[in-house]
Amino acid sequence: MPTNGKVTWFKSTNNLSEIYQSVNMKFAFAKKSEGIFIQCHKWIKCRDFLHDAVRTALTGKKSSIFGFTFEKGINPELDLENMTMLVSQKGLEKEDELLPNLNRALKIINHYESIAGQPFSKLTKVEPDKISDYKHVWIIQGPKMWMTAPYLISMFTFLLRLGCKNVEFTDSASLEKALEKVSKEEKKDNDINYLKTIWNKLEVIIVKHSTLIEEKGNGYSNLYFQDANIQSFHNNSGIVSVCNANTWSHKFNEKIKNVLKEK
Repeated sequence: MPTNGKVTWFKSTNNLSEIYQSVNMKFAFAKKSEGIFIQCHKWIKCRDFLHDAVRTALTGKKSSIFGFTFEKGINPELDLENMTMLVSQKGLEKEDELLPNLNRALKIINHYESIAGQPFSKLTKVEPDKISDYKHVWIIQGPKMWMTAPYLISMFTFLLRLGCKNVEFTDSASLEKALEKVSKEEKKDNDINYLKTIWNKLEVIIVKHSTLIEEKGNGYSNLYFQDANIQSFHNNSGIVSVCNANTWSHKFNEKIKNVLKEK
């Protein structure tokens, strides 16, 4: 795959406290400026750090948890109007060790974007990160929708990881069946465990997006702006918490339960 993007890489020596993941995919937000992508924070494996960073960008509240720090005026600005996500995996010698998985993931992401009436996310290869030794790096550019709520950022990156599974589908019904099949696999795998309780709820989260979002302003979820402490926001704002009505917001949990009843 041709390399079409230059990147200014983020330099950080912080060590993050992240749980084991069977899929060692790494993520980082980026912003394009004058034709060059700027990495906005260090590579992360724990996807919850991503919605922490967006909350900081929207509210100015510094995020500092488990070794991850994001501070307005210190970190490069995020692109809040688009999903702009760097993705890679440590130790890749050949691009085809990850690229087929990313293409499968992109098919799933595009399916949900189609349901939502959104433009499709696209995948581009960028130059390697020689600072952190990532030899093959891609950037995914997609619609703002994925940035508008913490659980949608979580869903987007979860779907990227699902590209590593055998998810073959042609429409919504076959996608649900494929996700259900993966959820029943007996493996020690975080993503399979997550999928067990959310495989049949992902589409309704997208279909009912406008009902769920409770936007504060400029199209962003009110969840970003409420006075939750960083631990609660970090741990209980993702797609699994939302699908199980187990976020830190009792009011939002009740809304989720009502939306899921309509499925």
